[in-house]
Amino acid sequence: MSKETIIANGKPEEVEVGPLTLLCHRGDIDLQVPGRVEMGPQETVQAFDALSPAQRTALGEQPLFAHLWKRVFTDRAPAAGTFSTLGERHVAGLILLLGRAACSGKQPFIRLPESYLHPAQQAGLADLFVLLGRVKPEALGDMHAAVCGGSSGPQAPSTQTLDF
Repeated sequence: MSKETIIANGKPEEVEVGPLTLLCHRGDIDLQVPGRVEMGPQETVQAFDALSPAQRTALGEQPLFAHLWKRVFTDRAPAAGTFSTLGERHVAGLILLLGRAACSGKQPFIRLPESYLHPAQQAGLADLFVLLGRVKPEALGDMHAAVCGGSSGPQAPSTQTLDF
């Protein structure tokens, strides 16, 4: 375990972080995690929506993506790049941005990852995060590069903040 400084309502606090760290707080707390790439539900959907149809198909065909996807959507595979619901676009964009962060060598901070998901899918999302704790960041980076051609493609949000 290592320690990092977070900022809660403007006050620095030191917290222990591990391979997967969950920060739960009331919604009225302004939480900042300096030094990390922050990604929320709007950024994940925007990242997915920025993909071309060919990139969406390529993403759905990536074995690592399909394995991660099945943790959340246990009843269906990513169908040839067809992601029809907001929840599907959110999860696909989240996995994509995690790959982007890995390509950049940055640690992510995921805000409201449960957004747009049914409670059963939210439980699967927890399984996804446990699995991500075992995935090498390089594998996520390789998946992103295969879909987006190296450093091109959707950019991670510029503000800096989940360990893997």
